[in-house]
Amino acid sequence: CDDDHDSLGIRCEIWDTLDIRSGVYDLLTLRNGVDTLLGSGFIANGKIERIKVTLGSNNSVMVDSVVYPLQILNNQSFVFINIHKEHLDVINSNNFRLYLDFNLARSIKLFGGKYWLKPVLKPFGKHSSGEIEGKVRPVHSFGTIKAFNDADTVFARPEDEGEFKIRGLREGTYSLFIDGINGYQDTTITNISVRRGKETELETIRLHQ
Repeated sequence: CDDDHDSLGIRCEIWDTLDIRSGVYDLLTLRNGVDTLLGSGFIANGKIERIKVTLGSNNSVMVDSVVYPLQILNNQSFVFINIHKEHLDVINSNNFRLYLDFNLARSIKLFGGKYWLKPVLKPFGKHSSGEIEGKVRPVHSFGTIKAFNDADTVFARPEDEGEFKIRGLREGTYSLFIDGINGYQDTTITNISVRRGKETELETIRLHQ
């Protein structure tokens, strides 16, 4: 949107389409710092205000080694994401990058005997957000990890060896909850400081039976 038009009280809105790498993505492989390029392209000079993501119908979820169809709630196959300046990483004067976090824990629900998808996507930029990384031991003692404070809650699923990374966190103080499984106790770590553009690395987290 052109600032000159905005100043004249004229609503300037232009929709453009990026070159998208369409296909089926295994979202559980895109975690702990692993990402993939969804789309790129050239757009007119101006202000990026909103992104519309359209989903296909070939969606599924695996529960206890069984694959179930994942139906889009209310057949609403698109989601709008409001974009602010802090979400965009500046690579150079005319090149920007935007990350999207797909929150699976909040996006997938089970009711009526079926699994439903209502996508929850959060934009973030590396320069304006922080990260928490660490590892949990022993192997096979942990389930889901949750980083949370009064303003934000983010989930992560560690790799098989216990390594994890949570990105896109707003600056602040967080607690980290580790779900203990296979006879191990839950653990909560408090007062974790997260800063913009920084990576907070924790000492090895050891769960106990």
